[in-house]
Amino acid sequence: MKEIDKKYVSTMALIWTGFLILFVFAHAIFLAPQNKVKKRLHIRTDEARAQYDDALKAMEPESRKTFAGQIEQIRNRFGDFTINFEDSSNLTFDISQMADKLQVSALSIKTKTNQPIKDCTRISENQIYVSFNGSFGQFLGLLNALERYRPVVFVTKFSVEGQNVSFGSEVNMDLAVFVTNHGEIARAGN
Repeated sequence: MKEIDKKYVSTMALIWTGFLILFVFAHAIFLAPQNKVKKRLHIRTDEARAQYDDALKAMEPESRKTFAGQIEQIRNRFGDFTINFEDSSNLTFDISQMADKLQVSALSIKTKTNQPIKDCTRISENQIYVSFNGSFGQFLGLLNALERYRPVVFVTKFSVEGQNVSFGSEVNMDLAVFVTNHGEIARAGN
């Protein structure tokens, strides 16, 4: 090959290599971040489109009936775990009747009402302290009755101390129940 052709080819190769390096550098600096932003915008657009489609679907009468049924199920399920404030005083009476059926002795029930729950405005916690003397079987009977009680009564702590033949064991139970005003819950749902 002629020296002029070699010089021309090497010059052109250097120029093209320089442009290739410049193009790769420009792509890495300017175009790659824009592609990332473009992908994020597509994801956001798809999410917004999905929310829009969900909103349109929610406006349909069939969907509204389905949602109303689901809300009613949630409210009923909510009722399994809470007691109305007006009915909370009956709970101590119900517990004493459960204990009377088991024939425990020295029954004592104390309550501490309306203990606030963090970040919860419509529900509070009532704490109930139960102590009695009885056998371990009587304790298990009362515990079983409390587990089946509706609304749910939570046993937060218990202790069974001593074993006296004539008096049985001394049993202490700390219970908790969630209390609400159903009127407030119904208004909040509307």
